[in-house]
Amino acid sequence: MSPVDECREYTALGQPFRAFKLIDAERERRLASSAPIDAEFEATWREARRMYLLDRARRYIFLEYELEARRDLAALETIDPDNPEIPVLRRRATEKLARRAVEQGHVYLRRRMLSEAMAKFLEAESILPTLGAAVEGQHLVAESVDALTVRAQQQFLEAVRKLPQFRYAEVRWHSSNAIVNDPDRADAEKLQRRAQHELALERKTAGDTAARAGNFGAALMEYKAAKAREDELSGIDDLIAKMERELAADKLADTAQMRMRQQRFDEARAALDEAFGMSIMLRGEISELMIENRHLEGMRDYNKARDLEIQGKKQEAAEAFAALAAKWPDGLEDEKVRAELLQSDIDSAKAEWQAAMKAEAAGELEQALEHYQAADRFYARMADAKAKIAELERKIAAAKRPVEGSNEGQGGGGSGSGK
Repeated sequence: MSPVDECREYTALGQPFRAFKLIDAERERRLASSAPIDAEFEATWREARRMYLLDRARRYIFLEYELEARRDLAALETIDPDNPEIPVLRRRATEKLARRAVEQGHVYLRRRMLSEAMAKFLEAESILPTLGAAVEGQHLVAESVDALTVRAQQQFLEAVRKLPQFRYAEVRWHSSNAIVNDPDRADAEKLQRRAQHELALERKTAGDTAARAGNFGAALMEYKAAKAREDELSGIDDLIAKMERELAADKLADTAQMRMRQQRFDEARAALDEAFGMSIMLRGEISELMIENRHLEGMRDYNKARDLEIQGKKQEAAEAFAALAAKWPDGLEDEKVRAELLQSDIDSAKAEWQAAMKAEAAGELEQALEHYQAADRFYARMADAKAKIAELERKIAAAKRPVEGSNEGQGGGGSGSGK
């Protein structure tokens, strides 16, 4: 059973993990050995990957690994952007993540760990702004703060004001609470803006880290989250646009690789050119793919020339090797040597043919025969040498037969007169 059929069988049995791992291992083996990957194989691999990512995202959500699920959904979106399950699963993962933060906030609240509780409720709100339970939790913390003694309240407020400790979520909560209680507090409003800016920078930094690692989908999500916190954050629109271009270039590079395996090199070259112009961060990888595409195209042309040579079509093969040598001045394989050797055979065959014709015209049939035979050895397809060889062999044999018959007749007559 072929890997494609095996993959489809696992898929039909509802085992996308086994289906993808099998077909992906076979694909890696073929890529490593430069074995051809046909369109059916590539399509099966892509469908198996799509179903694998979708199934794993569902499992991650069920097992409460929502962050991992969102990463898989981001990867799935790059190859199947119109999949209707993506927004549904993303909402489910986001809601579960936010609700778990709310639950942890309530645990801290019961333990009277008010700053930690507030941080969790704020985290839940940042994950899902429409979650009412997150806002309710913040109000519960505020009520608990109000219920504290004056000294305990001062200690709590002192903790959330500690900007040097980078506890910006708590700073944002405190400043917001201060503004609600006293709308004229300009200092609290300024503090709130600073906290919001720092939180946006944190998401931007996370996006930068993901981008450097080549995780463009995750980087794009982080940049969009930073923009949601501070719409005018410096350079954020350019970064979002950059990540969108990198994702598009990455998709084009994948398409080019598939075209290369299908030996559709012109299409692969066009896709890679477009990707190179679009990308900044993937240019090194795209350049390598351009080199690989050119090399694969060259090897295709080389193999075609070799096929012509094997078939005895030396003239066509010599021209093909010469054209390849012109395209590869630094050399691809041994095309230059092969072109020279083939041309030498062709020239020798032509010289032998001319010598044969000259000898035949002079009546030197045996010499002509040798030259025709040599021409046939050098280049059998150049002309119909075998017909000329057969013709001369008949002529030479015919020229010898009368002489041999005359001798036999004379010998017989002498014997008879003796009797």
